[in-house]
Amino acid sequence: MSDTGAHERRLAAIVFTDVAGYSARMQRDETGTMALVRIDFERMRALCAQHGGEVLKSTGDGLLLCFSSVVQAVACGLQIQKEFGARPAEALQHRVGIHLGDVFREGHDVTGDGVNIAARLQTRARPGTVCLSQSVYDAVKGKLPMQVESLGPQQFKNIAEPIIVYLVAAAGAILPPATKNKSPLGWLVAAGLVLAGLLAVLLWPQPAPAVGAPRAAAPVSDKSIAVLPFTNMSDDKDSGYFADGVHEDILTNLAHIASLRVVSRTSVIQYRDTKKPIRQIAAELNVAYVLEGSVRRAANTVRVTGQLIKASTDEHVWAQAYDRELKDVFAIQAALATQIADALQTTISPEQKTRLARVPTRVPAAYDLLLQARALLNGYLVWDADFEEKLRRTESLLRSAVELDPEFAIAWSYLGNVHSQIYYFAVDQTDKRREMAREAVEKAEKLAPDEPAVIRNAGAYDYYSRHDYAGAEERYRRLLGLQPNDSEAYALLGMLLRRQGKWAEALEALRRAYELDPGNRQRQVGLLSALVFFARRYDEGAALAARLARQENDPLGEITVDCAYIPFYARGSTAELAALVQGTPAELRMRPEFRAAQHDLAEFRGDWAELARLDAQAPAGEASRIDVGTTLAALGRMDEARQHLNGEPDRLRNRLQLQPGNLDLYVALARSEVLLGHKEEALDALKQAESHRPAGDRLDETEIRRTHCFVLAWSGDREAALGEIAALMRSPGGFTSHSSRVSAYFAPLHGDPAFEAMLNDPANNAPLF
Repeated sequence: MSDTGAHERRLAAIVFTDVAGYSARMQRDETGTMALVRIDFERMRALCAQHGGEVLKSTGDGLLLCFSSVVQAVACGLQIQKEFGARPAEALQHRVGIHLGDVFREGHDVTGDGVNIAARLQTRARPGTVCLSQSVYDAVKGKLPMQVESLGPQQFKNIAEPIIVYLVAAAGAILPPATKNKSPLGWLVAAGLVLAGLLAVLLWPQPAPAVGAPRAAAPVSDKSIAVLPFTNMSDDKDSGYFADGVHEDILTNLAHIASLRVVSRTSVIQYRDTKKPIRQIAAELNVAYVLEGSVRRAANTVRVTGQLIKASTDEHVWAQAYDRELKDVFAIQAALATQIADALQTTISPEQKTRLARVPTRVPAAYDLLLQARALLNGYLVWDADFEEKLRRTESLLRSAVELDPEFAIAWSYLGNVHSQIYYFAVDQTDKRREMAREAVEKAEKLAPDEPAVIRNAGAYDYYSRHDYAGAEERYRRLLGLQPNDSEAYALLGMLLRRQGKWAEALEALRRAYELDPGNRQRQVGLLSALVFFARRYDEGAALAARLARQENDPLGEITVDCAYIPFYARGSTAELAALVQGTPAELRMRPEFRAAQHDLAEFRGDWAELARLDAQAPAGEASRIDVGTTLAALGRMDEARQHLNGEPDRLRNRLQLQPGNLDLYVALARSEVLLGHKEEALDALKQAESHRPAGDRLDETEIRRTHCFVLAWSGDREAALGEIAALMRSPGGFTSHSSRVSAYFAPLHGDPAFEAMLNDPANNAPLF
């Protein structure tokens, strides 16, 4: 499928992949996860080429592949899972869905029936398997050696008719039960889950929202607006980045107006080319006004159109077209922002007017290069398999921009950000690279110290190059003083505050980010994790979960299943999860979500024998070797546990040579060593982890301390273990009483009077802040 920039429609086999459990992995180890994703994507790209396919694009944590042959598409999918599915569970696992249908390409955009259904299918897959639609299965049946399991008719969100689905694996493989990627401490699930669903609504008494909790349906303010993605009307369809850049800059200008609520780019991007009526879009985004627009660029001229619509009446408040020279595009953006403010009767302060009137560069070519670079950065750059190549390309674009205009502060700031990422992600981890980042950031700050983009990118420099969380925090607070409705700035501030252990402040920042950008999945997960995992505000978590559940359309989807965890963490109840497992209709019991719920129920009940039985049935590599070893040891089968873990420390040390800063690997090494009877080696692994931990990073510090408790408990140092556990029971991200009571993690301490007293103390499961 050649990329000519023209419209192209064809029938194709589409393979859609994604990383299983990537949100939780990102919270535990962002850097290591990104590095592993890049490695896997490189291999997937190679396998795709070997099977005659084409990589259409990266979708963040997955790839979109296209094949003219259905057989080759399935063969590629099976080979991917054959290679990746046999790895230890702590390694990345992937889900794969394949459908045969129409694919429509316009420039770099790929849409159509084949893409949409393949994306839905992968949600039914589990690590080590491939999920096929009926049309694909019919085409390959009898032509490829594989194990097959029919999942029957499946209903998917936004797909009108049920689709018959088949789960397949390579010949000789065992089709696995539902993926189990949670640690023996059940509370870890909450760190990366969307903790809500229908079950919570039915079985959990819903409290009134607590003070400060995000509201489900705030009144629509007359001073609220959503700016839909601008349509690219240029003859050159590859210049879509220019229309997107103009759209983003208009949003930035509107963010200067303190009294105006502006929906963020991530929430409106879903409405690109939408057929939904304006009134529905406004209701979904909780705004009073919607702006539609288009951009047409030709040679040195640009035409920008905009029409402002009052959603409640569909009234066109005004429509305006601006025809200017390309160098005047900033004047157009400022004029649109001012006209919108006037229409919404919003006051613009003199300082805000000054910022709106700024001209970032008088060199149109430099601005064009910046927009190209920014489009790459907005495209989930850090997840791409060709991450390094794209990072280098972004660097090159920005270097060219500042060469054309050495006074272009915004371009300098983005260049500093990119240098910092090159350093942080070990593409070039040299002092010279970090110095290049510093020089670019300082140049930008000298030219435009109060420019929001400069402040934002300087914060990235503090984080990536210097691990200066306090410095980054100061910058983001200053940014919010200029753009008080910037949801991204609030989200970044929340993450920085959490890293520093400023938990209550972090929660408030994440609440604000969610309120400003409620349609952003990252905002939802971030707030839920803070409420349940760090704050133990279970009532608020349940209330928010119930609101999110209304967005779902799957009776046994991830949100529906995960909601049963809230009553377990809150009061140790497994009745909700048991009711879900027992009440699941027979036709849904082949779903992976159902089998995962069975596994969780055994874990929450402390049924270690059942966990061992389920793990023994799982194919090689599905269950974490460390978790399986811990369960066997808890059952008193220490010889089996050590045989299972034999060679694990050597494997982990080999990986650490490539990723010396990967905290997850040190944790796994410490746990495996102590279970093998090597206490000193386990403690040494934790010392190494501590030496690689950035100063002031409370999240990493807590993870090391938790693992230290495990090492002390399993090496027989009960008194020291109990002291550490008691401290972590009162610490965000530490331990919770109900999960610790049943977990194999603390099997050596079960029955100890001091440990039991600690678990029975209500303060150890009360809200922490």
